[in-house]
Amino acid sequence: MPSSKEMLFYVWEGAVLLGGLVLLGRLVFNAGLRRRWLTGGALPPSPLSIADFLMFLWMIVTGGYIAQMIVRLLIVPHLKGLAEADTWETLAFGTSFHFGSLFGCLCFQIYLQKKMLPPPAPVEVWRPSFGGRALAGAVTFATVWPLLLAADFLWLRLMDLLGVPVAEQDMVALFARTQSPWLLGILVVMAVGVAPINEELIFRAGLYRFARGRLPRTAAIVLSAIAFGAVHANLASFLPLTLLGCALALAYEKTGRIEVSMIAHGLFNLNMILFIFARVTNL
Repeated sequence: MPSSKEMLFYVWEGAVLLGGLVLLGRLVFNAGLRRRWLTGGALPPSPLSIADFLMFLWMIVTGGYIAQMIVRLLIVPHLKGLAEADTWETLAFGTSFHFGSLFGCLCFQIYLQKKMLPPPAPVEVWRPSFGGRALAGAVTFATVWPLLLAADFLWLRLMDLLGVPVAEQDMVALFARTQSPWLLGILVVMAVGVAPINEELIFRAGLYRFARGRLPRTAAIVLSAIAFGAVHANLASFLPLTLLGCALALAYEKTGRIEVSMIAHGLFNLNMILFIFARVTNL
């Protein structure tokens, strides 16, 4: 008989899947709703020139690597004697890169102000409360979740048929070997909070918004989504993450609010953590 934790996990995942299927069904069979989501949105083109966008990329990458160098010099030597030192070191490098990239985003905002350019932020066409933005993010995640499950299943079957080896994601390995509650807590905060904020600023507010003014809308969505999937450097998750990137770009386009895609991204990561915990604890 399933334990209470197993029942809670299955009820949650069943509710998310059922809700997602209902929302997806409405989108597929309601022509008016489908047309509103698949045609243009509220997002204007980015005011950035190619040189400005290259400066943006340079600042976020440089900020991330400088932060990692600081961690390597000042923090990593003090981690050697800790239990689970390898996991602490991996977490320190990942965390520092995210915060360094966020610092690069801040520097880029200052750079734009110096040039007297408007920052590449969404226009204020939709002004809901935080609850409204959270709801929009939750609806975005739930709608795309059944598609992500199907894409993951088909993609892994294709890799198997082609004889292509697929490695386990680093995050799965980290959760599998981590025993410290402090480590687990930091991993969850990074995956659910910091990483979605950083990645949405880079791939949706940055790359997608820039490409949106220079390419056809579909091409801009696909380009930013492929870059998002590829940067995670894991073949097994490439197609689902690319599909997720398309959905997040559409949510950003339609609402004009980057917070919506951040919340949807964070909920996706949270749900993946639940799956990892279920696998690690043999639920």
